[in-house]
Amino acid sequence: MSEPWNQLSSEEKFAFVGRFWRYLAPTFFISLSLGLMLLPVWIPVPIMPQLGLLGVLYWSTYSFNLMPPGAAFAIGLLQDLWLGQPLGLNASLLALFAWVLGGQFNVYASRPFHFGWLFAVPFVTLYELFTWGLSHLLGQTCDLHQMLWQLVSTLLAYPFAVWFHAKIQRVVTDPLIYL
Repeated sequence: MSEPWNQLSSEEKFAFVGRFWRYLAPTFFISLSLGLMLLPVWIPVPIMPQLGLLGVLYWSTYSFNLMPPGAAFAIGLLQDLWLGQPLGLNASLLALFAWVLGGQFNVYASRPFHFGWLFAVPFVTLYELFTWGLSHLLGQTCDLHQMLWQLVSTLLAYPFAVWFHAKIQRVVTDPLIYL
């Protein structure tokens, strides 16, 4: 866009905003899902899944250009601030996982859904183990038993997270490709 905003036609303005929103939408909706992690749950185990991780996992593998490591870092920083975890813990882990998983669409392209679910198991497990280990290194105590409960709940939430983010991709981001 080389022309000033006031000289653009309404179609050009709509196309510009649509392209901008297309790149912002995954980060926005993952941040909204992080808000669900703040809801009170009256169960003595941490049953709330790692929704930020599941969102970054989906967008990094299926549409890497919409979830670069910098966006994953911002999501992780927000998660650190909201959940009171050591600052930079989730930010660095999510950015690392977005970078490692980036562009793995060829692995998923013609595979059934359960392949993606099984492919996610080692990544979610590594994320939980890294979180537990780095938390201990940073001086915050975490119970491994609670981390295992969160690992199980995250793996069980995987189908719902994929459904949600795939719906967002089909309804919000894909129609804006042609703007």
